Amino acid sequence: MRKRVVNSGLMGCRGGVILRQMLAILLAAVALGWVYNKTSPLGVRAPKPDSGRVAPGPATNAPRANPVPVAPAAANPVPRAPSPDVASSNTVVPAPNPRVGLRWVEVKPLLESGRIVLVDARAKTAFEAEHIPGAVSLPANAPPEEFVAFAMKYPQTTPIVVYCGGPDCDLSHQLAEKLRGDLGYSDVQEMPGGIVEWRLAEAKSGAVPAR
Repeated sequence: MRKRVVNSGLMGCRGGVILRQMLAILLAAVALGWVYNKTSPLGVRAPKPDSGRVAPGPATNAPRANPVPVAPAAANPVPRAPSPDVASSNTVVPAPNPRVGLRWVEVKPLLESGRIVLVDARAKTAFEAEHIPGAVSLPANAPPEEFVAFAMKYPQTTPIVVYCGGPDCDLSHQLAEKLRGDLGYSDVQEMPGGIVEWRLAEAKSGAVPAR
């Protein structure tokens, strides 16, 4: 009986020694781990406490600025019809056709009374072959010196009637444009029938022989 008590006491003593040794090993392991964690760059670091600032997030309840009202685009205006007064003031009246000129029956008394200057726009050779008595020669394609001489002889206010070969001849119109535009004559008219009209009219009266 005494041996059993001694043996159990020895066993309890050994168990206490082993327990103390294990506890010492455990404490040593914890101490080594703490030192390693502090000194090694691979150790685990505890997260640093936040400084208290809260990162700004999307404002959900922030007051919204009132939108600036945008004026609606104006509709295309419907063009208005001009009033009669405006329409009449803006109406362009076409200029009279200079080819609708005088007839020989109108030109003859003016020429005989000396109230006009009758100008033959044909070439000199045609004028010398035949022309209306009392007319002067100024070809439409005359050199500038002939136009200067004509302007020095007849003032710009002189009434002028221009003719050429007949309705199909455009020389009288060309000369009339030059007299108006280049020399500044203010009263220039045409006799579109030309020498053909004169010849027929005078043949009926017996003044010239019919051709």
